[in-house]
Amino acid sequence: MLDSAALFDLLFSEGLDPEFVEEDTQITVTCTLCEDDRPRLYLSSDTGVWLCFHCGEQGSLMSFFSQVLGYPPDEAFEQRRRIIQFEEHRPARYLPHSSASEVEVPVELPLSYRPIKAASPAAFRNYLKRRHVSLNLAIAFQIGYAVTGPYSGRIIVPVQNEEGSKPRLYTFIARTILKYCLNCLHNLADCVCAEPISKVLTPVGGHPRLTLFNYDAIRRSDSPLVIVTEGVFDALRLPEESVALLGAAISPTQVELLGRLNKMGKQIIICLDGDKAGRQGTKKVTEALLSCMLPVRVAHLPDDTDPNSLDMAVLADHLAQAKEASW
Repeated sequence: MLDSAALFDLLFSEGLDPEFVEEDTQITVTCTLCEDDRPRLYLSSDTGVWLCFHCGEQGSLMSFFSQVLGYPPDEAFEQRRRIIQFEEHRPARYLPHSSASEVEVPVELPLSYRPIKAASPAAFRNYLKRRHVSLNLAIAFQIGYAVTGPYSGRIIVPVQNEEGSKPRLYTFIARTILKYCLNCLHNLADCVCAEPISKVLTPVGGHPRLTLFNYDAIRRSDSPLVIVTEGVFDALRLPEESVALLGAAISPTQVELLGRLNKMGKQIIICLDGDKAGRQGTKKVTEALLSCMLPVRVAHLPDDTDPNSLDMAVLADHLAQAKEASW
């Protein structure tokens, strides 16, 4: 729930003349996005979800602060933190093969998200450097980090693409920078805790199967290739020609998006991880694309490697040797 009194006071201080309606479950204000001077914007006093009945704009509390009130991102985050009365949404373990219903629910970055900058904590900047992500590249992709909350100690990579004239956040990937479990002190891969730390978390309600990471950039790129990888860091190794499935499986929507890229003249190369899951995924992804009459080449990586871990020259060699797939 929200601190509706604090929210009301904030709106009053902004000169929006707020008023409680519908038995105090909603607050009405004038909309700064349209020319109607009547209080046609309705804001839920419980959730912060809003809708202007004049211009049709709508969104979450975070978008209300940024769009309607015009707050910069940092101030919008702080105001949301001050007004919200419940904990951040519960993180979910990274389940790329989940069959959960893809209901349209707004996704927001966590309250503890902070964008990477030159002055950000060295531990996060060094982790990105080890993953071959420069500061400029991190800034361009709005990569951030968290030092508090359920995503503490994690790099956060937004997965967003344009929808109409605005970017839409489909999900985000929260990757821990820790090598060892803080409880049992074992390597994360050998953690013996009842609730082991997950290397990757994603938010409940995210829609990873409805998009491809980096799709917009590849759509605009002059590259004749579109390299299909599993994870965001794999795609960031070759950001001008790679997309990520966010797992070793492919959805019908992702097949459609790759089909659009192919119609633009881009050759599809499947380059998933060199492990058991990656090889099984390569077979299924290839079959899904071939069944839609899409030409596909396949690059097979060495055992226990991925595009992010290979030397760039070695990766380029494997991509050059990718073979045309057939039934």
